[in-house]
Amino acid sequence: MIIYFSGTGNSGYVAHKIQSVTNDQLISLQRVFRSGQNKGKTYHSEQPFVFVCPTYAWRIPRIVENFILNNNFTGDMRVYFLLTCGSEVGNAVHYVKKLCEKKGFDFMGFEAFIMPENYAALFDCPTKQEAKDILLRAKPEIENIATLINEQRSLKEHKARTKFLSHINGFFYAICVRTKPFTVTSRCISCGKCAERCPLQTIKMQGEPKRPKWGKQCTHCMACICGCPTGAIEYGKHTEEKPRYFLGDQYLIGENK
Repeated sequence: MIIYFSGTGNSGYVAHKIQSVTNDQLISLQRVFRSGQNKGKTYHSEQPFVFVCPTYAWRIPRIVENFILNNNFTGDMRVYFLLTCGSEVGNAVHYVKKLCEKKGFDFMGFEAFIMPENYAALFDCPTKQEAKDILLRAKPEIENIATLINEQRSLKEHKARTKFLSHINGFFYAICVRTKPFTVTSRCISCGKCAERCPLQTIKMQGEPKRPKWGKQCTHCMACICGCPTGAIEYGKHTEEKPRYFLGDQYLIGENK
């Protein structure tokens, strides 16, 4: 069973590539989160579990970790973790192993793939051509890992290059993950796609004409700002006149089959 979370499509792309080789069941956590059924469920798999998600401040996203902690997993308890990142995953593997111990998973390996940067709130996203080049470089690496997972082989040990970075995680959530800086400009066409994509359903379309309003809950997945078809959403002044990166809706929700 492949369980993935994706905000702009990177991790969804990886999950779909893995599924195309293993033909395993695919579960979109964005769909799960939006349904509100994210606690107390049992997920059963006759093949190893594969978790795919982005890197948030050099660890797996808290909402993904909480999902794993708050649900039950049965069947084949072997597990792989695949993370996407803009450049570095810090010591995320250390925290993944601790999570596996808590849940009784048999850790089979960890891999990180460098994908186009999407965290527009702090970093610059690539141009369309730059993003295309990055995806082309990542594709053979993803396909190689997919083959190893399909053969149910252990992945080579991941060596953390910058372990100290993962200690920043708490600071990131306390200081950076906020909704107040999100604003919408006159380019908004009231399509509601930002609200439709928000995994925590914190965005509501209000007023006349309808415009997005952000609540307090947010995981900074960047689905709203990067997926806006007219580039109408800004995050403070940092994102003004800068490229956004969005790979596609098919990699966010997908089909839970």
